[in-house]
Amino acid sequence: MADKIVRRKVSSAFKLHGFTLRSESCTYLAEQLEPLDESEFEVWLAKLIDHIQSQRLPSNVVELNAVELAVRDCANEQQQAAEDVFCVISAFDVPRFKFNPDLKKYEDAPKKEHSLFDSADAKAQLFWDRYTLIKQITERHPLFKPSADNSEEKFKIYPIEHLLSCPRRLNKIIALGLFSQLKIGMYHLEDPTGIVQLDLTDASYHVGLHAENCIVLAEGWYEDKIFHAKAIGFPPAETAEVSRAYLGSLNMFGGDSRLACKTNKSLLKTMRDNKDRLIVFLSDVWLDQDNVMRKLQTLFEGFVSYPPIAFIFMGNFLSSKPGSAQAEQLKFNLRSLADLIASHPNLRQFSKFVFVPGLQDPACPNILPRPPLPKSITEDFEARVPNAIFTSNPCRIRYCTQEIVVMREDIMSKLCRNTIHYPTTGNIYEHFAKTLLSQANLCPLPLSVRPVYWSFAHAMQLHPAPDLVVIGDTVNTFKSSHADCQVANPGSFAKNNFMFIAYCPSTKQVDESEITEDI
Repeated sequence: MADKIVRRKVSSAFKLHGFTLRSESCTYLAEQLEPLDESEFEVWLAKLIDHIQSQRLPSNVVELNAVELAVRDCANEQQQAAEDVFCVISAFDVPRFKFNPDLKKYEDAPKKEHSLFDSADAKAQLFWDRYTLIKQITERHPLFKPSADNSEEKFKIYPIEHLLSCPRRLNKIIALGLFSQLKIGMYHLEDPTGIVQLDLTDASYHVGLHAENCIVLAEGWYEDKIFHAKAIGFPPAETAEVSRAYLGSLNMFGGDSRLACKTNKSLLKTMRDNKDRLIVFLSDVWLDQDNVMRKLQTLFEGFVSYPPIAFIFMGNFLSSKPGSAQAEQLKFNLRSLADLIASHPNLRQFSKFVFVPGLQDPACPNILPRPPLPKSITEDFEARVPNAIFTSNPCRIRYCTQEIVVMREDIMSKLCRNTIHYPTTGNIYEHFAKTLLSQANLCPLPLSVRPVYWSFAHAMQLHPAPDLVVIGDTVNTFKSSHADCQVANPGSFAKNNFMFIAYCPSTKQVDESEITEDI
């Protein structure tokens, strides 16, 4: 018979979440959890409660069969996650969640077949989801979250409909909305309640690249249907630790496990046991250039005695412009790369080779997310290199408890060109990192500038913030960080002195490297 104290803890935890356990359900759970130490007990209890909540029970009374299902699924997911140390997640497999305003939590979105060419409702939902996410993050921040005793003065966000309905001047107003240009030269602020014209004559700008389609906080005064902005800034970014305190153990990153990998002790131990292993990132790997192939040979020779976890190759994979012979040429060049890898059996056996296509690679339009390279091009390579993975752009990579997002796109270049105020102070790379993480999105640009498939826009989200975001941009190699998340760019391998970056997951260290003539 389970200890009474354990039964009491289990029952109390479920009551706090609005559930009542049947006597046999409470006994069964207590017997399962009693052998665990205190920290493991709390983790597993939280996982089981999350699973029960996801079952959509007909009432708040939890029957034994629901509890047994939760225990079985959570145990299977724990075992599966422990076995799956390295996982690549396509953008088209990223799970979709919908915010429930009544329960104030995220739930699995209704299952439906999504098309690359969805209805217009999907476009509206894209912006609605982005605004809902950013609004929640902002309202959770200490500057905006009301204190229990109202002893501290907090900032208040006013909906735009409140401004439009007021006939008098309003001072010291803060509004959260989408920064848009409905007419050339006339900027507006939009939220789900309305649209107001902005006067940016005297506005100052905080850190970031404030482009159209970004969600911003505007501070100023309102009169005669015009919002006179004194300051424009981004919403506060939220660390992954804070996000998970609200999301629980829900896995929003993707992968086979329903539960987030961060609490998995076996995966954490595996990562610590392999503390010196690296993940290598290269962008613009032009396989049709002899000098690039020679440098790859040098790179492989440098790692042959200590194989990395993975080599992440980002396109474009050809230097030539798209044409009718492009697919056949890339297939030929991949055979050459397979020969090169085969000459290093240690790497071929122990390292993964992940390929993220560029937007000029065959054979898809210039729209994100971009599907993997066609099977007709890659099948010969995959037959010769069993550890090869051809995935989408962007994609997600999980190694043990580390979460990494990879995208090949000149997104920094585009943000700098489209910002309405180019920053004159500070490090431009810090501005860029702040922009991505404050927007919780890989691509906060107008759809006319950077087209995105509406139904898969959720794959561009950065919430909760990953450990590392790797952007394959043609600008110089850089690394920066914001909100406990690192943002790095390996630069163009073919055009930027054969630069690449190496990431050590156990220490979260990003190193910029170069293959020189002396090596």
